[in-house]
Amino acid sequence: MTHQASLHDSYALCRTIAKREAKNFYYAFLALPAPRRNAICAVYAFMRQADDLADDESLSRVELVASVVGLVCIRIFGYSDPRAEKFAEETGIAFQLTNILRDVAEDADRNRVYLPKEDLAAYGVSLDALLNRPAATPPAINERALLAVYAARAEKYYRSADALLPLIDKESRPALWVLVTIYHALLKRIKRAGYDVFTRRASVPTPQKLAILAVGLARTAVARLYRH
Repeated sequence: MTHQASLHDSYALCRTIAKREAKNFYYAFLALPAPRRNAICAVYAFMRQADDLADDESLSRVELVASVVGLVCIRIFGYSDPRAEKFAEETGIAFQLTNILRDVAEDADRNRVYLPKEDLAAYGVSLDALLNRPAATPPAINERALLAVYAARAEKYYRSADALLPLIDKESRPALWVLVTIYHALLKRIKRAGYDVFTRRASVPTPQKLAILAVGLARTAVARLYRH
């Protein structure tokens, strides 16, 4: 097998992993130019594998992980203004907080809780209540209040995404816009559901994702037109 064929196959595998595992990220990847799309899929596949190998439910904070992802991604998206780095870190945290909220029940089923013990204690939420709750049990008032705090934190970090967008290379802005819009829509759905992430898994409907992607692809086409 030639080096070129091997590289082609490797990128193809990374794209397959991203498409299978990154239900929200992958839509944004499609709005990137092919070389950057391959690069971001490769980074995602690597980090996914590393996360699966090193996952530790005893870790109490997520800023170890999410901020690094943001910094890696903007190297692929492209930027020149150093202010982009702080905004990218905080955008990554917004995504990770959204993921944590969405996956509270699913993580608990895997005996994992990513909410810090001090926050659980502050709202009177026991680990046992999360790990051993009856199936499809709606959240109690104190559980809703705790999750609302995390949603408010995420909203604060999403403001950094708005500041990040104009600092990214023009060709990559549509992809980042798609990613931010889909993830923010997910957070909004969680909030509208009263933070009930236990009786059903929150998600952005595929038609809505496709509509967001269509706008992103149109913006990509315009960006390429102006480049040429």
